[in-house]
Amino acid sequence: MATESYVRFPCPQCSKQLRAPSAAAGRSAKCNKCGTALKVPPPSNPQRTQPKPSDAARRQPLTADLGDSSNPPGQPSTADQEEFPIASSDQPFADLSEAIDQAQQLVNAQTQANDAKRLTSQELLAGFTAKLPRKPVAMGYRLQLLLVGIAMAILPLAYLALVAASGFGVFYYIAVTIPGLMSHIPHGRAAIFYIVAVLAPAIAGVVTVLFLIKPLFFRIASDSRRRTLTRRGEPLLFEFVDQICEAVGAPKPTRIDVDYDVNASAQPAGGLFSVATGNMVLTIGVPLLAGLSMQQLAGVLAHEFGHFSQRIGMGATMLIRKINWWFTRVVYQRDALDEMLEDAIQESDYRIGLVLQLAQVCVVGTRGVLWCFMVASNAISCGLLRQMEYDADRYEYGLVGSETFAQTSRDLRVLGHSQAIMIGQLFELFQQGKLADDMILVGDWARQSLPATDLMQIDKEMQAEQPSLLTTHPTDIARVAKSNQANSQGIVAFQRPARDVIKHYKPLCKNVTWDFYSDKFGRRISPSALQPTEELFG
Repeated sequence: MATESYVRFPCPQCSKQLRAPSAAAGRSAKCNKCGTALKVPPPSNPQRTQPKPSDAARRQPLTADLGDSSNPPGQPSTADQEEFPIASSDQPFADLSEAIDQAQQLVNAQTQANDAKRLTSQELLAGFTAKLPRKPVAMGYRLQLLLVGIAMAILPLAYLALVAASGFGVFYYIAVTIPGLMSHIPHGRAAIFYIVAVLAPAIAGVVTVLFLIKPLFFRIASDSRRRTLTRRGEPLLFEFVDQICEAVGAPKPTRIDVDYDVNASAQPAGGLFSVATGNMVLTIGVPLLAGLSMQQLAGVLAHEFGHFSQRIGMGATMLIRKINWWFTRVVYQRDALDEMLEDAIQESDYRIGLVLQLAQVCVVGTRGVLWCFMVASNAISCGLLRQMEYDADRYEYGLVGSETFAQTSRDLRVLGHSQAIMIGQLFELFQQGKLADDMILVGDWARQSLPATDLMQIDKEMQAEQPSLLTTHPTDIARVAKSNQANSQGIVAFQRPARDVIKHYKPLCKNVTWDFYSDKFGRRISPSALQPTEELFG
């Protein structure tokens, strides 16, 4: 049987006993323990030789014990020494234990590489070097808040007055007018038409009042699913958020949720009282984690927390937005009651149908009046809301710098465009009976493969966006211009992708994907129905 000799020698740096094939003499190598660069010396003494393993032995799995009980007395066992890695990778393994050692070295190297890539708490804390200076709320800003608050409070009172006036008018017609009219009912067939004509305004009035008061008692329940993260499960994310809150002087959120939207928001956890107590819920869209850097994500969150750093402004913002949303709801909301009215018009006798159509006309007319209230509400408040956005922007570019702020503005548009492409692709697969298990990965692929024409179109739309008096947010161009005027260098610096702050990133992507399907297609979607995204798009 063929044999191969070895040369054994100690490492000059750490004295570790090393071994290499005699044929490797003169080759460059490194010590497995301390990494010292050296050369394999020529054999000076005859060394123990071992038979080369047969082909069958080479095919055995590498599960042998590293201890070598066949060593003769006086020789160190392989448990006390390390196989010497030859610089040239084309040399065959001399024995099975050498192959095992080499495999273990590769595993250890990969583990060390992964550990080196993983974000640590120390690295995260080192990224925050200072706090943003606090600026007092200007007296003019306070006065604007007061005036807008008073004007916004008048609008709901006017709505209630409209409801009360409508109700009183219907009551007066039923209680006073109808009895007088019914005392003069004509004879014959004309009596039927007369009674219908008398009762029609009453029925229409009752339906109108019902449609006016229903928004006071019914709320729209949000079916959108959100997942709540825990500090124990995602410690780096919570630490990251805590540091941002300290830098901008905002209260720390009591809860962090995630969803599948290209957005982030910080909202009071429960009504105006939570504004006073600082009880806040932060929601982060997982696409932001996939498509932004840590630096950019810090800026986006600083913007959201910036609203909370001035509680008087946050309280006013919350009140104004609720009133605006409420009027929008009254005008545009359609529910089961609207469907019942439409079904009744189609299925009833034509005379009753005419009465109900009159009621429907009254409802439309009432909503037209409320539309005027909605427009007035937006016209009064939107100027202040845009100013609040500018104010929150100061926290963002103050934390991460004006250059990062501008880049984030564009990247958010790219993410939104990629999200639309991704949703289209998911719906195409759904029509084929397929459900990809990672929508975030699909969106990431869509973003990375966007053609230059799409990116040019995004830039063109961004440049062409025009301001409006009825928008709650300034244009991106105007916001970037304000940021450039400040010429902020920022006080934090991170070079990592935002996903590095998440410990369980891949499971989180798959969880929000299932939430997306459940929201869009119904709760009947089973997680087991999802298929590996790589296979569907491979």
